[in-house]
Amino acid sequence: MADKLNQVSLMKKCYNPQTVVLVLVSVTGLIAFLTLDITPKDLLAKAFFLIVFSPITIVWAVAIIFSTKNYPSRIIFDFKKQHIQFSEAVAINFDEVESGLVHSKFGFLGVSLVLSSGKKYIYRNFFTCDIDEAEFASLLKNVHSIKYEYEKKV
Repeated sequence: MADKLNQVSLMKKCYNPQTVVLVLVSVTGLIAFLTLDITPKDLLAKAFFLIVFSPITIVWAVAIIFSTKNYPSRIIFDFKKQHIQFSEAVAINFDEVESGLVHSKFGFLGVSLVLSSGKKYIYRNFFTCDIDEAEFASLLKNVHSIKYEYEKKV
């Protein structure tokens, strides 16, 4: 357990909540198309809207997923060595981070970092954490340049 407190891994997933919703809308549109002959007349306009919008949503979901192909498969926050490792070759010390944000949205994490050199690393919420988010947030409190933001509840 002591090792978990020294390192936290964020693992990349091939989906996030937004892409799941877009795929579900596409499936609903397909169902609307397949049941068009038995659809009541008062629901035809809504069915046609779903049928037209479905291909757009599936293309949108694929585009979002494709845009993350260059994301690292794992981001490791090493609190003992005081650095963030994006890949075997890229490690950033905590003191190189001018401002950073780890944001949580529906249990998926995104990372945004601006380094002192001006370089930016921005990764959308396609990552999950290997420990509890609250525990990760408490570990990040000791890193003054990186803030943790929970999803905004309505």
